[in-house]
Amino acid sequence: MSSRDRFPVMAANIITHEGEILIGRKENREGHPISGMWHLLGGHIDHGEDLEQGVRREVEEETGLESRVQGIVDAMTFPWKDGQEKNALRFVFHVKARSHNAEPDDDLAALKWVNPEDLTAELGERDAQRVQEREAQRKFVEQLKQN
Repeated sequence: MSSRDRFPVMAANIITHEGEILIGRKENREGHPISGMWHLLGGHIDHGEDLEQGVRREVEEETGLESRVQGIVDAMTFPWKDGQEKNALRFVFHVKARSHNAEPDDDLAALKWVNPEDLTAELGERDAQRVQEREAQRKFVEQLKQN
């Protein structure tokens, strides 16, 4: 049994550059919980992988961008897969991209840069709800709006 099967550790990233936030739209894949939705970019942290190293790897795999991890915005658990009695751990990081030149890769259909004011309107329901309901995420996005 892999570590992902036992207790998945995920990174979701608020990737910024020049005042905008990068979000991605997942490819349409049957059975994937965010298939076709716009979301904060990220993914699984592998067993034994340093958190920051995993974040940078995920950003590069999905966007081709080099980045710098600025810090953890939030950490939370959430039910992993409907009907299963286990949780996943999700860290939300602030990541600064070194450029705007992102290209969708991995399992992404598209990428786009959005203004912080528009973030929750642009995200799919799950991520928008988390940004609005999780105090640390909401406050962080509010700070980005003011800059």
